[in-house]
Amino acid sequence: MAIIPGGQQIRTLSADVDLTNRGNSLVQAQNQVYTMDDIVETVNAEGGGSDLPYSSTIMKITQVGNATPTVSFLLNEIGISFTSISNSTGQINLNMTLGTYPSDEDTMFIVGDFHNGFHGSSALAAGVHKDQTLYVRTYGVDQGGALQLTDLGAGGTESIIVELRHFS
Repeated sequence: MAIIPGGQQIRTLSADVDLTNRGNSLVQAQNQVYTMDDIVETVNAEGGGSDLPYSSTIMKITQVGNATPTVSFLLNEIGISFTSISNSTGQINLNMTLGTYPSDEDTMFIVGDFHNGFHGSSALAAGVHKDQTLYVRTYGVDQGGALQLTDLGAGGTESIIVELRHFS
């Protein structure tokens, strides 16, 4: 495979076009054929296509009612895993496997917005990363407008997306 030089131009043609090069030797010398494997190799050779100063793990946390939540990984560049997941009203505890969790100082924990149907009002969540545990607190807004700790799944089945960013 070849690393594609930065100044090359790429042209695509319909699949039914004959690519046989019938030009003279001068025209033939100016043409080069690259494959998708060449493109992948070129992107990977130049840093994976991303200049971000961090790696990410993105998870979807789902809870039905007040049952123990489940976690599915949408992306796991950090490589974390969990030894246990537990919950109490309004708090989900995600205990990471020893050796897979990033340092507290270099990690940002981002929790997305969600709506769990708690009294028909919007809800919010907050997250904290402490050593090997990720804590997600979920709140609903009661009829008086006050925040109340409530289970993520209080309105039935609900999910939230969370992201860990580990900065290098």
